Amino acid sequence: MKAPNIRIISLIVLAIIQLGFGGYIVTQYEQVKDKGEEFKFRIQPVDPHDPFRGKYINLRFADDDYSTNGTSQYQRRDMVYAEIIKDKEGFAKIGSLNASQSQGIPSVHVEINRVFSAGKGRSRITVKFPFSRYYMGEDEAEKAEKAVRSIATNNSNDVYAIVSIYNGKTVLKDVMVGDIPLQEWIRQHP
Repeated sequence: MKAPNIRIISLIVLAIIQLGFGGYIVTQYEQVKDKGEEFKFRIQPVDPHDPFRGKYINLRFADDDYSTNGTSQYQRRDMVYAEIIKDKEGFAKIGSLNASQSQGIPSVHVEINRVFSAGKGRSRITVKFPFSRYYMGEDEAEKAEKAVRSIATNNSNDVYAIVSIYNGKTVLKDVMVGDIPLQEWIRQHP
């Protein structure tokens, strides 16, 4: 076989591999979005000094902590699984933290952010969720940041993120203001 034919075949094989990998990523995303259980995560007011790093809003979650009896076995930057449960109002909160993923229980792979002594032999652990960026058009981002900060300051139940969880993977589906998607809310409130 001539050298040019080998190069062409190599390029075709490489293109097929790249397309296959891209297809796999899209399939995984769509599977989490379609088959995952949806959870509503309350959003706290956004820090007005550094809310953006590009074309997305940095989200802070109200229920990003977990309290334990005794001293925590975890340290900052440890990667653990947070089992997610719903509170009586239907919002997501951390039910427990585990080193490994439990089967059949919605869980998210999170990074330990801080570990505090909460007094009386208890520890309080805060985590970083992997879905803290909400991407949108740059022209809408400033309006969205102001809206989220204003509404979340007045009533944190009115601003929340819809996150789908399936087999430890997550997809941030939308940010809601009441029952209205954030981008639609911005168009309605110029």
